[in-house]
Amino acid sequence: MDSEAHRILDARTARLARATDVTSIATHTVVSVIVSRADALSFGLPATHVLSAIAVDQLGMLPGVSLSVAGLINFRGTPLLAVHPSIFLDQARRGLAERTHALVLGQQHAEVALLVDAIEQSRLVQLETLASPARDLPQAAQRLLLGVTEDGVMVLNVEALFDSDRLLAKTYVRRRP
Repeated sequence: MDSEAHRILDARTARLARATDVTSIATHTVVSVIVSRADALSFGLPATHVLSAIAVDQLGMLPGVSLSVAGLINFRGTPLLAVHPSIFLDQARRGLAERTHALVLGQQHAEVALLVDAIEQSRLVQLETLASPARDLPQAAQRLLLGVTEDGVMVLNVEALFDSDRLLAKTYVRRRP
């Protein structure tokens, strides 16, 4: 083959390689997540479910509820159930660490607040690159996780939490259709 034919084939190969790269990137599901920290664990929540990030200065206690329920907070004049991140992981709280922030979760309106120690950053995550949750987690907890990033951030499945029986908010807050 002459050099002109090689040049044409090389150019065509390069074009096809670029087209393949663009196609493979376009088929990945990319989600914006809000990365937070609680009890020395980093976790991400899909930004589509985070309505607000607020400072928490007071917490109303609710006697007789699960340990994952922290109590009630005031969100724009309305009481809102606040839960600990342990609700996702089937783990008991590691103590009564003072939570100073909350991520208000919902779709159309505020449904529940997740108490956190710190809100770290927002970032894009490709769902296809997430690793499976640890196998030692109970099956019910695994369903509440979309997966784990390379650097150990657990990406939480908020919609699965809303649909599960874990969210005792159904007792206190009626979810609107």
